[in-house]
Amino acid sequence: MIRVMIVDDQRILLEGLLHLFEKTGKIEVVKILQLSEVAEVAAQVLQPDIILMDICMEGRSGIEVTRRIKKALPRQKIIIMTGFADVHFVDMAREAGADSFIYKESSAADFVDTMERTLKGEHLFPNVK
Repeated sequence: MIRVMIVDDQRILLEGLLHLFEKTGKIEVVKILQLSEVAEVAAQVLQPDIILMDICMEGRSGIEVTRRIKKALPRQKIIIMTGFADVHFVDMAREAGADSFIYKESSAADFVDTMERTLKGEHLFPNVK
């Protein structure tokens, strides 16, 4: 079972991912957060296997929070997610130390595959160049 914390300021996405992941039988969502400011503390306390981090949020950006978490917890696996097809986001995610990157339009199977492969040490980023 993969223990996941989801950080996104859109409630509908959080609820949708929670519902999709519960149906897979492979994912346990240990926490959903709408406030990026508490993600670092939650990561330290909960120690999820994976953090799904939205890139664009009110308050601290997912890039900033990823950078902070990776500094405090270098082994923490973080997958940046976005609904925007901005090629700069991929580079920003890499520079912040994200382990992988996925678009929100991806299927539940793609999310699970990305999480499983990231946990095995792969770094999955779209080819945008």
